[in-house]
Amino acid sequence: MKAILIYPMNALATDQSKRIAQIIEKTPSLKGQVTAGLYVGEKDEKPTRVMTPEKVITDKEMLRKSPPDILLTNYKMLDYLLIRPDLQALWTNNEPETLRYLVVDEFHTFDGAQGTDLACLLRRLKHRLKTPPGHLACVGTSATLGNKSDKTEILAYSKTIFQEEFEAAALIEEDRLSDGEFWGNALLNVLPLPRLEDLEKLQPDNYTDPENYLQTQAQLWLNPTTETDTFINKPIDDQWRVELGKELKSLPIIHNLIRGARRSGMK
Repeated sequence: MKAILIYPMNALATDQSKRIAQIIEKTPSLKGQVTAGLYVGEKDEKPTRVMTPEKVITDKEMLRKSPPDILLTNYKMLDYLLIRPDLQALWTNNEPETLRYLVVDEFHTFDGAQGTDLACLLRRLKHRLKTPPGHLACVGTSATLGNKSDKTEILAYSKTIFQEEFEAAALIEEDRLSDGEFWGNALLNVLPLPRLEDLEKLQPDNYTDPENYLQTQAQLWLNPTTETDTFINKPIDDQWRVELGKELKSLPIIHNLIRGARRSGMK
């Protein structure tokens, strides 16, 4: 195993595993060359023994017999993987320098006692694999950790958890756009709002297919009039999403929503 991705909950690991499967499928240099597996406590009702375009390997027996290049798990399960005798086959092919990447998602959730547990777990992992000092590329991801004034503390916290050195350049922060930068040259398009008789169509619970819901909402809010419209009877691919984003900037309700969020102090 060359990379281990650690999540605080099974639900996050399961959700992200689908995206990773899709990325591998769409990337020619990865498809057929890189495998990913999900090893969590919950039982998969339909476990997969091979990669698919939408799913990583989830069959636990297959994962033990043929460990994947990328392992997705949670920190409690990783503890079991290190100590249970029947799971040691996972590490059979790992030489000291095989594991290269260690990623912790929702890094901010590992504070206090749970942060101590994670720090100890990662030290045990490196000791188990005899990983050389400074060999791992360690990553902690968080949408809410820290602010502009505590960069030093974040780096110190990361060093404590991973037991690795981090330079100042290792901290990658978000780059937010102002309202004006976000709107750009978008013009307001005062379209008729959905009508009272459209109320049922606006309810997401009335749809079993997310794509059908999105296409219906695009039709209601953007008021397309022809079957050749960008959003009508078109597959929801990356281009569809990009065009939808551009059109949403023209809706007054979106302008009001963002201005209201800014006034209320939301980021």
